[in-house]
Amino acid sequence: MAHDLYDLQVKEINRETEDCVTITVDVPAELQKTFQFQQGQYLTFERHFDGVAEPIRRSYSLCSAPSENKWKVAVKEVHNGIFSNFINKELKVGEVLKVLPPDGRFFVKLDPAHHKQYVLFAAGSGITPIISIIKEILFVEPKSSIILFYGNQI
Repeated sequence: MAHDLYDLQVKEINRETEDCVTITVDVPAELQKTFQFQQGQYLTFERHFDGVAEPIRRSYSLCSAPSENKWKVAVKEVHNGIFSNFINKELKVGEVLKVLPPDGRFFVKLDPAHHKQYVLFAAGSGITPIISIIKEILFVEPKSSIILFYGNQI
């Protein structure tokens, strides 16, 4: 199913590490239904770059949870990555990005009545969707618990 791109303004940019930023896009009230998401989903951004014939699209996992009513992604700089380098080094608050509505099936249906134990595994930047999942489980299922196994390089 094809989706339209929407112009969303960058609301915040936070440097998380030497090579990673989180960006928050502002989703206006009239688009909030279109941009409703599940924990673990991602946003796809599109941009034209000088010297590149076709627009480039890149998807980044949401690290915010639906309960936060924020659309925040983490972008790690990739060596020679046109899009990730642009976001980490050039993007400014107030700029407009073309964005597709949230997508992805990396989530589980939550229920406030559940009393479950979740075991999650992540490595490196793969932690990004897991952060969204953890936040939403803790918000929606207060009786559930989480064990996280996480590995990262030094």
